[in-house]
Amino acid sequence: MTSKWWKDSRFYAAAFIFAYGLLLFILGLLFKRIFGIIVAATGIVLLVEPIGRFIQRFIKNRRASIILALLVFYSFLVLVTVTLTPSILKETNSLITLIRDFFEKQPWEELRLFKDYPNLKDIVNNLAQAIEPKLFDIITSFITQLPTQIPGVIGFIFFVVLCSVYGAFYIEQIRQSLRIFFPKSIREDAGKFVELTYTSLQRYIVAVTVSAILTAVSMGAFLKIIGVNYYLSLGAWAFLTNYIPIVGVFLEMIPMVVVIIPAGATALIWFLIVTLIVHGAAFIIFLKVMYGYSRLNPIIMILAIILVTELFGVAGAFIAVPMAIVARDYWMEFVKPFFEES
Repeated sequence: MTSKWWKDSRFYAAAFIFAYGLLLFILGLLFKRIFGIIVAATGIVLLVEPIGRFIQRFIKNRRASIILALLVFYSFLVLVTVTLTPSILKETNSLITLIRDFFEKQPWEELRLFKDYPNLKDIVNNLAQAIEPKLFDIITSFITQLPTQIPGVIGFIFFVVLCSVYGAFYIEQIRQSLRIFFPKSIREDAGKFVELTYTSLQRYIVAVTVSAILTAVSMGAFLKIIGVNYYLSLGAWAFLTNYIPIVGVFLEMIPMVVVIIPAGATALIWFLIVTLIVHGAAFIIFLKVMYGYSRLNPIIMILAIILVTELFGVAGAFIAVPMAIVARDYWMEFVKPFFEES
């Protein structure tokens, strides 16, 4: 049965795609900055294209709809950045001080729950002792390196915007031109995989962005209602961490729990209830958008995040699941049929 594969165009398509994928991965490790620009610009293009398609329903001209989509996207991004950044930066300084005091004074020990269950208190104390040094190493490293990174960040943003604008206009041509990198006999099979992967990644980016916005707005509003002073910073943090599936939920909750515990047990209980409702709704939206497309096992997601983070650093946490989606599509399109026929 396996001899059929040597005559099947899918076998050669799989070999070429694997070779190109491996080459891109190696180049990404060697030139992380360029790779990061390409990934970020691609993510923006994947977000802008659905907006452009929606606008095109009313404006039949594709180029005009893309221009409007880019204007909507970047206008919203600039508006949010200019409006919120000063307040977030102001909150962040006092929030870091609050987190440091939280770990030093250990206010959770005063809660009745821990008085009734001392073993639980010991577990939380040990967990806090494990988290504190790593958390402040990250914060200190970020604050120390921030001034030296500003010129690089500005250059990074400039090229991301430039590439995303050109990418949004020429994405159709780019997708079609990818076929020329494959022999004519396998272009149809390779083209199907490219379209499948493109659609899966676009669905994922849209789903995770909608979920992140919902979570950020909902949790920020809840913290504002109960009187927490850091609702903008924590809302922004919730938005950012929701781009890391599963693991991001726990990262999101750490600083929120820190500011909620001093408010008392009632606030903590309401926080847990609201968190369950918000993340439950976000998960349903995610599944709805991804329905019929690549969905990964949670364990695969976690393993992918661990592995890619080791290779690419913190940025790897954000690209791990998209890379796993590409790998899954490759498996389902080429490897699994080979095993089934064998």
